[in-house]
Amino acid sequence: MSFLLLGGCAAKPTPSSPTSLPNGVTTLMVASRKNNAQLVAQLLAQGADPRARDAQGTTALHYAAVGSGADCIPLLVAKGAPLEIEDAFDLTPLMMAARFGSLATVKALLQAGASTTHADPNGWIPLFFTIPRGNIAVFDLLLEKTPALGQIDREGDSALDIAIDYKQDLLISRLRKKIKTPAPAAIPSEK
Repeated sequence: MSFLLLGGCAAKPTPSSPTSLPNGVTTLMVASRKNNAQLVAQLLAQGADPRARDAQGTTALHYAAVGSGADCIPLLVAKGAPLEIEDAFDLTPLMMAARFGSLATVKALLQAGASTTHADPNGWIPLFFTIPRGNIAVFDLLLEKTPALGQIDREGDSALDIAIDYKQDLLISRLRKKIKTPAPAAIPSEK
């Protein structure tokens, strides 16, 4: 995301600040990432476009998803921000929230109706994005809300396979319990 590459916005976003910052970042995007719901509501009332994209194809909803923007998500969705919109890297806001966001942003996106089964071109669904970082709270919520636990990615890996690859023992245990797959038997050592 270009906002992340910029390291933040040098100027504090206000209603009178420019609507477009470098790389197509808008004040609405910055305010959404910072969870400034009052400013987001004001900008939307003044006609800010929640579907506008920065140079990476990222929308204000993506910014809210990776920041602390849980309070802004319902405001953006109510004004037409599409939940399943993909950025230039084929990631939806829920995928980004699952990877980088907080539990509150994931909850807000789910309450707004975001899909837990929408897959990127590699076949990764939002649940898969929680695994590399091992965010337990977000993983548990998505595990509960994801009906397609048999989903496999383009390489034929399931959530369990991915958790094993990333050596996420706690996630492996939770997945095995959910899908009722026993742990492999220990291989006896030869003496």
